[in-house]
Amino acid sequence: MKVSIILALVMGVLSTQAVAQIAEGELPPMPALAASLRNSASSPPDWASLRQFLEQDSSNRHAYKEGAYDCKHFSAELFRRAQSNGMACYVVLIRFAETPAGHSVVCFPTLDKGDVYMDFTPLVVQGKQVPMKSIAMLAPGQPRIQVPLEQIPEAFTNDAAFFGRYQEAQSQLHEAAALLAGSQQEISELQEKIETIQRAPKLSGPQRRQFDQLTADYAEKYRRYQDALAIYRSYEKDQKSPFDTSQVFTVVNMNRF
Repeated sequence: MKVSIILALVMGVLSTQAVAQIAEGELPPMPALAASLRNSASSPPDWASLRQFLEQDSSNRHAYKEGAYDCKHFSAELFRRAQSNGMACYVVLIRFAETPAGHSVVCFPTLDKGDVYMDFTPLVVQGKQVPMKSIAMLAPGQPRIQVPLEQIPEAFTNDAAFFGRYQEAQSQLHEAAALLAGSQQEISELQEKIETIQRAPKLSGPQRRQFDQLTADYAEKYRRYQDALAIYRSYEKDQKSPFDTSQVFTVVNMNRF
């Protein structure tokens, strides 16, 4: 009797692992789909194991097609692969306050970081799809904040403070970009004045003094601009969000299966 029970359990796990990739087209109701894909032997991972799996996984590479392969399909495929790798997780359906369109992600209940919400739906930037792996802050009554997986630091706290600091950094980056753009315009104007004086066949004493002052100003402003640009580029790489941070979507409710 025990042997038959164990055999049934093993066959159940193998059948889950053998399920084909999520195909384009209409999906069954999410509760039924999640139940059919769930691996009864799966267990919650720690963050290090989960991150390694997420970094190597390619569930985000499928082309997004509204209604044919959308966020539900991406979530189902990530869910399927995680279950086949023995990682406990849930498909989560979300409703927002600002839009009638819902969304779907995958929740991983980790041993050391709590619930980690993964969104693998690609972005569309200038008409082109960009594969994306992001971690989201999701809680009823709170705005969704997304952070690319590659920007998650080692000391990831997965709390409102972490996501709040990341969101605040976006406004600082926009301000820095505006300052750099203004500095660039100022440098261009100085360069134009210098080139105008240089075109004179012969410089008078006042022109020479003006030229020297302009070139000194240019050198100093250019040095400061380059220093600021280096800092901004480093900060941008680690902190700038590819998502449209002007769009705020407040979570109304979440259902997980």
